[in-house]
Amino acid sequence: MKGLVRMRVRCSPVLLRLCLRRHGALPYWFSARVAQRERRRKVSSVRGMSMPKRQAAARAGGGPVSPSATHCILTTTIVRSRRRTTELLLVPAWSCLALPWGSIRMLHRRGFLGLSALGLAGSLFESPAYAAAYPARPVKMIATDPPGAAIDVVARIFADQLGSALGQQFVVENRAGGTGLLAAQATINAEADGYTLLAAAGSTFIVLPAQREKLPIDVNRDLAPIALFGELPQVVAVSSKLDIPNLGALLALANKEPERFFCGTNGSGTFPHLTAKRLVEVTKAPITIVPYAAGGTSEVMRDVLGERLQLVISSLSALKGLIKSGDLRVLAIATRARLPNFPDWPTIAETVPGFTAVGWSALMAPAGTPPDAVAALSKAMATITENEGVRNRLADLGTYPRTLSPSDLQAFILEEQKNWWPIVKANAAQGKQ
Repeated sequence: MKGLVRMRVRCSPVLLRLCLRRHGALPYWFSARVAQRERRRKVSSVRGMSMPKRQAAARAGGGPVSPSATHCILTTTIVRSRRRTTELLLVPAWSCLALPWGSIRMLHRRGFLGLSALGLAGSLFESPAYAAAYPARPVKMIATDPPGAAIDVVARIFADQLGSALGQQFVVENRAGGTGLLAAQATINAEADGYTLLAAAGSTFIVLPAQREKLPIDVNRDLAPIALFGELPQVVAVSSKLDIPNLGALLALANKEPERFFCGTNGSGTFPHLTAKRLVEVTKAPITIVPYAAGGTSEVMRDVLGERLQLVISSLSALKGLIKSGDLRVLAIATRARLPNFPDWPTIAETVPGFTAVGWSALMAPAGTPPDAVAALSKAMATITENEGVRNRLADLGTYPRTLSPSDLQAFILEEQKNWWPIVKANAAQGKQ
């Protein structure tokens, strides 16, 4: 069979079991041992067979185990002596790395090969058998937001879909704090094997590295892109009590009454806050930005509805309830084009040419994750984001899926950093004054 290596391993059964357990092969190794014992029992009861023939038949026990089920141990023959136990295994070449190096000999049809043959085994590590095996156990997805937040909800939707597509459970774990630093560190410090992933908000790549001069991690170097979950449009809205029909009218009134208009945002340095600062900077409108404490969306909404604030800029997912109830009126949305399910909402770019501000979230892995695992995840994510049912479910939450390959996602992140880092750094400098 292609990609398989026959090996003679000389070590104790306990050590061998520990090595095989690491790659999930232990149950199948035991099944071979049980099959061998059963065969020994049957052979010993055959009449008319000489003792040497019985011993030879018993030593040949074990037999093949299904390759599609194991992807690891295919045959095993146990030979015992007084001093040691020898296991003769036929395994995929990549499994050689799981076995004790000092106790391995490669076998050839006509004799032994030296340890130099292990170079061949290493070159076959990324074999079709390995690709087919991923994922072989549950996958952990660490979210940068607390339970119930936008990224957490989206991550759980995709986790369920990935579990169905790839046949293994995807478990979401929340590690909020430090603008995604805690979750990113936990992911980067995990083994780069495809079984620990990061569900990150865009702020982890835009705000975190620009605000802090010294970080223990480099998000561009230490994380490998897999796929984009989706984009979270930023919305400019006012209380429905105000007679302001669109963004152009708002900017005109602000220029006429420079001290009247106050814009509330959730937190300082957050994406809504940076969107507001960028809009004011581009339009030169005399609008005062009021950043509330992080997580203070309810306070912002209360003051907008009480007309202590004249407008709010936030993600569509955060405002959708009040928009649906009629308490807020959308003046514009910061997307490249109008949303298909809200075609009456104009874009900011229709009033301020070229202006876009879209939050986003992405699925990442530790740098060095096997390409086969990244490819499997990326392919599954692309299929999920094209699913109409998933798209409609996410749209109801204010998130719009966008399919990007790992290389396209890397280019997208770098472009976002280029566009936003000057604003983030300027905002951070103002905060230190």
